[in-house]
Amino acid sequence: LEALRALPQITHLNVAGTQITDTGLQTIVEALPRLKTLDIRATDVTPEGAKVLSNLKDLRRLGLSDPLLTVDYTTHMRDQGNVTELTMGVRLFEMNDEQTAAFEVIECGRFPGPPV
Repeated sequence: LEALRALPQITHLNVAGTQITDTGLQTIVEALPRLKTLDIRATDVTPEGAKVLSNLKDLRRLGLSDPLLTVDYTTHMRDQGNVTELTMGVRLFEMNDEQTAAFEVIECGRFPGPPV
């Protein structure tokens, strides 16, 4: 992941299904500040570690799966106000109207599904 520091122009990254951890996500956020799309479905990122995504001011499209699909985390992302498209697993039914209202597009499906 350290090699990403030489590529700050990258705006779309899909690391779904990898062993990325909170530390790896921190490196991604620091190395790629212009990210607009990020897919971290089926990774080892925790809800606490994913809070670093609020530093990505251009992030608009985000792919999430368990354990990140919690009421607290989706509320946190909603409050950040920049993510407008969310791709996730099949847990939409567990989100309330207030959480879903913040997103322009929500895609639900089983991983791996279409990349974001």
